[in-house]
Amino acid sequence: MDPFSVTAGVAGLLSLAIQLATVSAKYGNNCVKGQSYDFIFELNTLVDVLRRLQQFLDFPDTSTIFNQVSVLTSTNTRCATMLRDFLNKLQKTVKESNRAKRAIDKLLWPMTEKEHIQAMEEIHRYTQTFNFALTIAGCSLLSKSSSEVIATLQQQALKLNETKQLCATIPDLVSQIEASLTQISDLQAFVQSIAVQTTALPSISRDLADLKSLAHDQKCRQHVQDRKEIFSWLSSVSFEARQRQIFDRHQSGTGTWLLEHEAFKRWKEVKGKVLWCTGIPGAGKTFMSSLVIDTLRKPTTADNGAPVAFVYADFKDHRQLTTLNLISSITRQLAEQNEAIMDKVSKKFEENTARSSTDKPAPPSLDELMHILQDAQTYLDGAYVIIDAIDELQSLETEGIGDVRFELLNMLSSLKKVSLFCTTRPHIDASTYFADYEQISIEATNTDLCTYLDARIASSRRLVGFVSKDRHLKNHIVSSITGKCSGMFLLARLQIEQVMTAISVRCLRSMLDTLSSRLFDMYEETMRRIRKQNNAEALLAIRAISWVATVKRPLTCSELVHALSVESNDQHLDVDSLVDIQIILEASGGLIQLLPQSLDFEISPRRYRSEVPKEETVGFVHYTLHECFESLPSTTDVNCDIVDTSLIYLGLEIFHRKSHQTETQILSQYPFVGYAALFWPAHAELAGARLRNDLIKLLVSPTRPWLEYTWLRFAFWESFGETYVKKPSGFTVVVVAMHGAKRILKDMLARGVNGNVRLHQTKTPFGMSLAYRMPTCSQVFSYSWLIQSAESNLWIFSRGYNEMFVLRWFMKFLLQNLRTMTEVVHTTIESSPPDFLHTETIDGKTWFAGLNSIRGRGIDLTFGFIFSYRPPGDRLK
Repeated sequence: MDPFSVTAGVAGLLSLAIQLATVSAKYGNNCVKGQSYDFIFELNTLVDVLRRLQQFLDFPDTSTIFNQVSVLTSTNTRCATMLRDFLNKLQKTVKESNRAKRAIDKLLWPMTEKEHIQAMEEIHRYTQTFNFALTIAGCSLLSKSSSEVIATLQQQALKLNETKQLCATIPDLVSQIEASLTQISDLQAFVQSIAVQTTALPSISRDLADLKSLAHDQKCRQHVQDRKEIFSWLSSVSFEARQRQIFDRHQSGTGTWLLEHEAFKRWKEVKGKVLWCTGIPGAGKTFMSSLVIDTLRKPTTADNGAPVAFVYADFKDHRQLTTLNLISSITRQLAEQNEAIMDKVSKKFEENTARSSTDKPAPPSLDELMHILQDAQTYLDGAYVIIDAIDELQSLETEGIGDVRFELLNMLSSLKKVSLFCTTRPHIDASTYFADYEQISIEATNTDLCTYLDARIASSRRLVGFVSKDRHLKNHIVSSITGKCSGMFLLARLQIEQVMTAISVRCLRSMLDTLSSRLFDMYEETMRRIRKQNNAEALLAIRAISWVATVKRPLTCSELVHALSVESNDQHLDVDSLVDIQIILEASGGLIQLLPQSLDFEISPRRYRSEVPKEETVGFVHYTLHECFESLPSTTDVNCDIVDTSLIYLGLEIFHRKSHQTETQILSQYPFVGYAALFWPAHAELAGARLRNDLIKLLVSPTRPWLEYTWLRFAFWESFGETYVKKPSGFTVVVVAMHGAKRILKDMLARGVNGNVRLHQTKTPFGMSLAYRMPTCSQVFSYSWLIQSAESNLWIFSRGYNEMFVLRWFMKFLLQNLRTMTEVVHTTIESSPPDFLHTETIDGKTWFAGLNSIRGRGIDLTFGFIFSYRPPGDRLK
């Protein structure tokens, strides 16, 4: 510590002493024996010494260097602490007296006699110490540490004692020496008293540093936790695990031609452009997307580290891959990489939290998300969005449902600084969505195929042994497969995996000669190899593949394992009954694989809950396998198997014994119960007349009384993420309606089961069937039910389901029942243009139906249905 710092410390101590003396003076004559005057006298003495010490330290010749452990520094610190304590004590008494409205001159001295004496002695000792520093020698001595000062003082005392003995005959000198010895003794005792604290300074300094570090770490952890909460609120959709999985399987050295393509370079350099990449199934489009993502994530001078967001579409995830979910996922990814977007998101989170009446803020709407992205463009130099398999997103071409593809591309193209990269099969026309774009055709080049095949041959011990005996064999393998794979990596993979099973070189050559160049032929060849396994493994593999092709949503590993482990008439299921997932994968000949979940809530609303861990799902190696199975004979038997298994599983006695446990606890041990409860009616509808009636009768006249309760309990949990307390009226109808079990629904209504009910606030069977896009069940309900409970049935609009699919079916339902309506408000569209319109031709006449919405409330429930023969202009939406 330099002299300037010590001087500043002394100046601060001087100011503190003056302030204390001023406060002490307020106690006047009312103190016992003039205690305040004695105290002020000692303080004034200290003030005088401190003034002289300050002047001394300011003198140019004073070049003493002080540090944190020097006695003068420690004394200064301890004296300041003591004076501050006295000051706080005196000021507290003054404040309390002021509140009591007592006169200042009647203040009582706040110290007892013992405390007063002790305070006087402490001030006196500090005054002596500071007075000792008023000489060059004393100052130099007090710049040392406590141990050094004590050693020096002991040496001086020893020398003075020796001098005392020599000068015993000189009384005056002896008395002076004795006074000096006394002063040294007092100073030594004082220094000794602070020695412990002084030596502890390094430790205290370290502790303070540790505390600062802990505080910083805590702040960082809180910041991370806050961001995690905001990101969780923003979106639960994540494709990061999928990206890692795909890129880990990417063969190094392949795909570089795309990165060097002139169109790709232009797209990367010019912000706001669209690059449309088409390719046949299996050409490697998904691997190219992963390569582009990885490349863009490596910051370069050219792109200035622009944020990158990506989507891996999957036609099996239609229910989850909505426009809202995809835009929220893209917004989250960009916010994680860009503080400007993060600030906008945080502000919206705080606004929604302030408006929320519960502990959870309302999730952002699609308009709010787009507003965030539009505003953030001001602070963005650019951003990249990659969408793989755009053809697998919902469109009006598929099942007559909402056009997610068009909505997503339209919204992203409105962001002028976002560069969009899309991959798709060739049948999707980019001009439908964009006016300005560049297009590249993706295919497996010979160079990439050779690189891939060389790596696969080198990784096979069997093939390495074969080619070591014939140096031309490797070239023969590579040339045969590249000539027959039709520009598809997927086909080359299936072909090389078939070749790797050869038991001899002759067998290998024979395989190469008979390799098919059609993808479906290779699938069928793989299925033939599966059937040639031992009976148990073959049956297991075929059943697993059939289930993966037929289930309504991807099953997790544990769900599939439990489902395939259930046997007919089982009443118990224990660990010994479960089949290992690796056995299932190996028996399936590589046609199915484990896939990371892209959504935290992919399985059901319970996925929002933190205690439910994410788990890998089971899916095909390529979506073309689904197309292959669709071309095969009917899957009725598979649906029957799923229904049988589901009802047997729901009837396990364990659910009766563990009914007291929570849904989460039961699902962690018996994971298939969720899928079984929710989806068996949908599979029952597909199974049709071949369904085993004895299983359905279990629900009507159950021999296992807990089966119906287990079914409805977990169907309710999977649907709404809430605990099932008691059987809600009409919930059985809701469960079968929302999953399209039209035949079962008709049977229930024919037996007199009431379908005109409200469930869970305002939901009805009709509304749930529309919300879950099951129009065939919507048509089963009578028109009178719709009119009588219009408000209940329209809950879907106010909950974010206002897609054209719902509107179209709702209007079609109304128009088809026009002749049964008794009260219809006839008006012209010119006088009251509706927000939503639908046309329907009935008896040769074109009718228009519409309904109006109220801002902030969803649907106007007091409207009249508006009909007219001809609309003014083109108002159809």
